[in-house]
Amino acid sequence: MKNKIFIYLLFLLPLFAFQSCLKDQEDIFDKDPALRVQEAMENANKTLVSSENGWELDYFPHEKRQYGGYAITVQFADGKAVVGGELDMEHTYESLYKMTNDQGPVLTFDSYNALMHYFATPSSGNYEAMHGDFEFVIDSVGSDVVKVHGKKTQNVLYFRKLQISSEEYLAKVKEVEDNFVVSGVEATLDGEQYAGIFDLDYRQLTLSNADGSQVQKQAYAFTDKGIRFYEPLQLNGELVSDFTYEPETNLFTGTSSAGTVVSLQGTLPADYVKYADYAGDYTLCYYPKVKQPASTADFYYKVNVTLTPNADKSGYIMEGLNDNIKPVLKYNKSKGNLELNSQIVGSANGYNIWLCSWGLAQNNGSLTSNTSAGMVTQWNMDKENPVYLFKPNAYSGLVTDSFILWQYTASGTSGGKVTDSNWLVKKTHQLPYMYGLYKR
Repeated sequence: MKNKIFIYLLFLLPLFAFQSCLKDQEDIFDKDPALRVQEAMENANKTLVSSENGWELDYFPHEKRQYGGYAITVQFADGKAVVGGELDMEHTYESLYKMTNDQGPVLTFDSYNALMHYFATPSSGNYEAMHGDFEFVIDSVGSDVVKVHGKKTQNVLYFRKLQISSEEYLAKVKEVEDNFVVSGVEATLDGEQYAGIFDLDYRQLTLSNADGSQVQKQAYAFTDKGIRFYEPLQLNGELVSDFTYEPETNLFTGTSSAGTVVSLQGTLPADYVKYADYAGDYTLCYYPKVKQPASTADFYYKVNVTLTPNADKSGYIMEGLNDNIKPVLKYNKSKGNLELNSQIVGSANGYNIWLCSWGLAQNNGSLTSNTSAGMVTQWNMDKENPVYLFKPNAYSGLVTDSFILWQYTASGTSGGKVTDSNWLVKKTHQLPYMYGLYKR
């Protein structure tokens, strides 16, 4: 009888153990899931509101980060967000925000904000916008860093607590960007050589080792001290996320995840021209009389022009062709040259007046209003007597060597060559065989 009771008790022991485990599980998960999310939202909001100076966000739109990153600042209070950013240094924009439960805590900017919604707002020329996020899933909350990911792009981003005012931070970011005169980098790390090329327009760095077996392309954003990459660069086994930048020496310095100091030397092409050096008076020469002109006397056409910096320092306005035509030459900061592309220069008689790219030598006189077609300058590397020679750009649809004034309706229908004398240059609509700008 005693044996039977003992055996019976042995069978009951697992049941008691199971009941104990079940009780432990109940203790752990005794809160309703919705309540846990609610507490997470309250904690995230409390942290975001608590920062006196607000937060800095390296904002990377698009799933492939093809536009690079941009500095944004946000101050949270009373359900409102005040947003600043390098895209508009003159203004801040206030809008509403809230925390929502969408299978987890989500920070959403739920009323229009010109900066926070900039990359998510479609336009007539880009109906899909630039794939920007304005809803962010909260991944983790720390006292100084809040990790999120974009609900649309899944891009992992970080709100970093500001130790200075947002105005001061953005001013420093802008200063770094303005002084960022560099086209590439090079370094030798433990015998391994690296070289990279910056795309400053789209904020990308393409870096490779000497034999090309390790190629990496990373988007970056400007910070108050230099640049920070979306994902760390891998340099000879070291991971480096951000670099300080010293404009006087073009030196990048960062600290790897292992604590190693890593330096990259910024580089510039030998024929690089700084933005400010283009300002001034020139003689625009085209249609050369001889194959290799030696001076401005060797041209059929010469026009005195002035290059004036435009308001945002993205290029120059060329004045002097006539009173009406003032084309814009875009400055390519990566290469240090000017780009003259097809563009609208005015309107008259019911038409848009276009300065069109024109291919005489290789395209049998074809022309195009495609704004990617045009020419780029190349410095002759003579500091005493600089000449900026015009060369065809990389547009594959036309090898541009000339420009022509042409009329188009608003819908794009051709109206033929410009005949109105108010829009002619040297009494003609043609600027054949553009050669260069001679500094006066």
